[in-house]
Parts: sequence; structure tokens; C-alpha cells
Amino acid sequence: MFKMIKDVLIRPSYFFGRIEKQKGISNAFFYFAILYLFYTVVHLLTGLLFFKYYSGILTNIWGFALPSLIPQPQMTFFTLFLFPLLNYLAGLFMIFVAAGLLHVWIFIFGGRAVFEKTFQLLVYSSTPNYLLGWIPFLSFLVQIYSIVLLVIGTQKLHKLSLARSILIYVIPFAAIVLLVLFSIGIVMYFVASNPTIVHQAIANQPVIG
Repeated sequence: MFKMIKDVLIRPSYFFGRIEKQKGISNAFFYFAILYLFYTVVHLLTGLLFFKYYSGILTNIWGFALPSLIPQPQMTFFTLFLFPLLNYLAGLFMIFVAAGLLHVWIFIFGGRAVFEKTFQLLVYSSTPNYLLGWIPFLSFLVQIYSIVLLVIGTQKLHKLSLARSILIYVIPFAAIVLLVLFSIGIVMYFVASNPTIVHQAIANQPVIG
């Protein structure tokens, strides 16, 4: 498994060319289960080490946003253990859903490889994210490199051109950016149109009327 991690990170073109002959999804699923377990455990340890810090951040965020409508969350050691476990189990299921959606999207662009190849593509391309994505200052760069791996893997496993492989991932990314910008615009419009409500929220006073 360490050799696979090294190859997908350092020699992705060689790696995806080599797994063209890999049959089934069992190897890829086992790879994902181990890698995602590492990711979950690291998040758990981080939560335990910085329990008070994260609890304070969440309290301040919720308290500033809607102090009179939403109760401030209380993080406990129980929730720190329960949620990672549920998240891990859900992740083992959601990887199939994500691979299915990706498979349909690639099919629209002309990809004709079987589902197992798309599953392998998604799992192995997620290696940087689950290996290093928990590091705050590296998370953005890791996400970008995961997309690069998706492009390379799509070329190799689905036999698509570079331009088409790039479009497959640029279009959803652009749509997300536009959606975020639109949401920010709505929030800014609400703030500009309701200065009294915003000032009352900042002052931690209930909104009347």
C-alpha cells in the first residue's frame, strides 16, 4: 500500500496506466478503507488535543450569527468519538454514491469505461486529500492536486483527451464558485437592507418584531 501511495503521488501517469488491468473494486475499496480510517483517526486526535479551542470557535460563530434563534452547541468527548465513527461508516457508503455520480458525469463527456474504473479513479485520486487534507494550510493545495490526479486518471482509464478530461472537473468547480459568489451576494444584500437586525445580532440582543 505504501508503494501505491508513493506511485499515485509521485508518478500518477505511470500509476493509472498500471491499474488499467486491475480487476474489480475490492483492492480499491480496501485501500480507501485504510486511508480513510487514518484520516478519521487524525481528525479525532486533533479534536481531542484542541477540544477547548474548537469548542470556543464554534460557540463564537453561532453566538455571533444567530444568538437569539439557535442555541450554542456544546461539544463533548462523546460527540468527538461518536461523530468520527458515524462519519467513517457513512464515508464507506458514500464513496460508492460519489463514484456513481462521477461515472454518469464522465459518461456524458464520452467516457465508456466500466464503473469499477471510475471507482478506482475516484479512490486513488483522493489519496492526497485523505493523507494530507487534514493539515489546515495544505488543504487547498491538496484539493488542487487531487483534481490534477483526477484529470490524469480520467485520461488513462477512460481514454479521453486532456481537454475533455479537464472540462469534466472545471465545469463543476466553476459552478460551485458561482454558487458561492451568488450566496455571498445574497448575504451582503440582506446585511445592507437590514442594518438594524445586524446591529442587534452583534450586540447579542434579541430581535423584536
